[in-house]
Amino acid sequence: MKRARESESEEVIEAVINGIDKAQSDYRKAAWTALCECPEYFITTSIFYALSKIGKDLTLESRPKDLQKWLNEKNPVGRPKSVEKLEGHIDICIWDTEKNRPRVPIEVKKRADLWKTTTGTTQIRRVVGLLCSKGRERFTFGLLASCIHTITKEDIRTTCNSVEDFVSETVKHKDAEGKLEVNLVPSEPKRLKLKVPEDPESQNYWWQPVVFEICPKIGHGRR
Repeated sequence: MKRARESESEEVIEAVINGIDKAQSDYRKAAWTALCECPEYFITTSIFYALSKIGKDLTLESRPKDLQKWLNEKNPVGRPKSVEKLEGHIDICIWDTEKNRPRVPIEVKKRADLWKTTTGTTQIRRVVGLLCSKGRERFTFGLLASCIHTITKEDIRTTCNSVEDFVSETVKHKDAEGKLEVNLVPSEPKRLKLKVPEDPESQNYWWQPVVFEICPKIGHGRR
């Protein structure tokens, strides 16, 4: 029998991957090109709708400090103690309706290799900062959602391994107490016929969603 957290994460991850799949399908029909060429918010919106279809309550572009306040306070006033100041916004956050608490922060990048940029690193640290927030209530897990397009199938494996190593090292560096782990969600590369500007003929590419789950290790809040 699966633990409640594992069942919830699998449902959420499936919805996130479905959202990325739908975004690529829609973008290809309209633009005949790869999802990594589109504005990032296009992917975020598609994931948002996919999560809403499974009954999740969501917010877009939430400030981390507001999520930290709502996590352990019914009527947040001012900044609670023992939390890190986190700048920017969380692309999507899933809420626990019954307790009116934020539970799952999700950040989005249109290409997996962009997690290795300064902006991508900041997003990773933002999720880790929320997962390490102190208090009775905790965030359950976090997700980094993205995708990859390459000419060969081998390039996908190489890039995914490289990005996974980078994400793991970034989380390890930020998570001083070593309570978190990173899991690359299994996903199979798919063929995708696209048109490119320099070639009037369509070309076959490989692509796949690339999603990382950041969650507490067993014995450190993982149930």
